[in-house]
Amino acid sequence: PIKVFQVGAIESFEGMRWRMGSGWSDMIWGEYIRDHGGELTVVDININHLGHSTLAACKLGYEINTIYGDAIEYIDAQDYDIYYLDGSNDPDETLNQYNKIKHTSSIVIIDDYNIKGTLIDKIKPQNTVVHDVFEGVAVIDLRD
Repeated sequence: PIKVFQVGAIESFEGMRWRMGSGWSDMIWGEYIRDHGGELTVVDININHLGHSTLAACKLGYEINTIYGDAIEYIDAQDYDIYYLDGSNDPDETLNQYNKIKHTSSIVIIDDYNIKGTLIDKIKPQNTVVHDVFEGVAVIDLRD
């Protein structure tokens, strides 16, 4: 079982309206948790995006906790195994989120790292691997 905290929900089911698959990662986490146990919490500032994530969870048979608001207010409310930072492409926002969880024993995954992770990249966290897919996906292992 894993506990996942995800910043950013499903933006749209219409691939041509927005980037294909934008925010759809909660379906991957949700299906894993449905089959192996755990908890998925998704935070977004857009109520419609949270509605999309809730609909996907209902249709695919997994449970999801949704929080309507700014992730920075909730990211350190409890401990999670994985933090998936996939909110806006604002490097300051991503750095602030990272700074609130960098003391945890967790894995931090940052999507579009070459855009939103530029300030984190300057501090060079140990145990960071950046995968060269799309705009980069960083995996930071904070476990001891």
